[in-house]
Amino acid sequence: MAYTAGDTILDDEYNAFANSSSSPYGYNHFAGTGSLEYGLGQSAISTVAAGNTITASQWNSLFTGLSNISNHTNVALTSTAAVSAGDSIAIKSALITDIAAMASQIAKVVQTQQH
Repeated sequence: MAYTAGDTILDDEYNAFANSSSSPYGYNHFAGTGSLEYGLGQSAISTVAAGNTITASQWNSLFTGLSNISNHTNVALTSTAAVSAGDSIAIKSALITDIAAMASQIAKVVQTQQH
């Protein structure tokens, strides 16, 4: 991913945070139906159509979902501060790390429940 400070956040980068089925897994993979040790059965968040701007509402859906799961898994997150319409959405430097930590913790929880 080219998700770096100073670059425009592209729809495919946001969509990876929302929907990636490979590491680092996206929110929908570990929070939604997932596969194997992933999947909490939560509602999926929407992806962004190609070429569209990512809205504050879409970012907030991702952040709210991560925060809700964090409350149940005790994974500390550093990148989920809400944004407002019209804000320039800055790079959330820990977002990839936070998503990876969340997916890892969910895999552990689900594996424990299966045994």
